[in-house]
Amino acid sequence: MSRREIKHRGDVLTYRIRQRIANGFTEGEEWLETEVDHPTHYLELNIVFPKARQCRQAVLVETSTTKRTPLSSQAFKKMRNGTQILTWSVKNPTIGERYAIQWTW
Repeated sequence: MSRREIKHRGDVLTYRIRQRIANGFTEGEEWLETEVDHPTHYLELNIVFPKARQCRQAVLVETSTTKRTPLSSQAFKKMRNGTQILTWSVKNPTIGERYAIQWTW
């Protein structure tokens, strides 16, 4: 990743990372995980489920403590094209924490 500008201490950067996974997530239960390895003010995870394979339920797992938090229906939104999007966010996530979203189709 190249950020051609000179950076200064205290600069704030915004990164958006998008991945498209083809022919993946073929099991009845799946998960997606991210690890926080730098000071972060805001972390948001979005998972778009295909029209033909909607998520039935999802749980957030904080792996350092194995704390499991069921995600409410407010985390899900139906899009006009029939896909479903799951959104979860946290302010000031813990450095070193791995957040996993586990779901069933």
